Amino acid sequence: MSDQIPLVKQRQCADLNCKDEKYIVDIFSYVQPERHGHNESRKQLFVYITRAEENNRSEFLQEEKTRLGMIKVYSDKFCWSKTQEAGTLITKLEMGDFSAVGKIERRKIDEMRLPEKVTYTLPSCDASAMKIAAKLLSGSLDGQTLLETEQLNVELSMIPQCETKPAVEHEHETSQPTEQSLAPEEQIMA
Repeated sequence: MSDQIPLVKQRQCADLNCKDEKYIVDIFSYVQPERHGHNESRKQLFVYITRAEENNRSEFLQEEKTRLGMIKVYSDKFCWSKTQEAGTLITKLEMGDFSAVGKIERRKIDEMRLPEKVTYTLPSCDASAMKIAAKLLSGSLDGQTLLETEQLNVELSMIPQCETKPAVEHEHETSQPTEQSLAPEEQIMA
């Protein structure tokens, strides 16, 4: 999948030359393999938020992508003003009837040198792709819209490859007992 960035539906500051702080959102899809007690794999979206000037972001995300086997879905910049009510960023995902909301405190993003992550577990289904729209809001669900995407085509088919060896059957053809050689100390004691 290419890292083409879909068009932004709505943005608070279109040219990003605003006086407000600049942040980056990165969305990845992830399929968690089946575990004991679970019959199916869990399909998840990871939403990472980082301050735009943090330079560790791309290295950290590349390591996460490689380690977990994530697929990049979307990446974009947005501006976020420093008003009193803007202490929380609301991330909202919508997919048909499904809607999920996550929150990140601005303080955590500003103090951490690595991206802050929100995880969404998607509804169970056999689909390998879903159409999802994302929205970032300042402060609350009825707060100022910072970023709203068109519907994103989210691929969910990549599962991390676990190294496993095929089972090998060992045949034992001899019907006679096998002899064991004794070590010198064991021969003395016998």
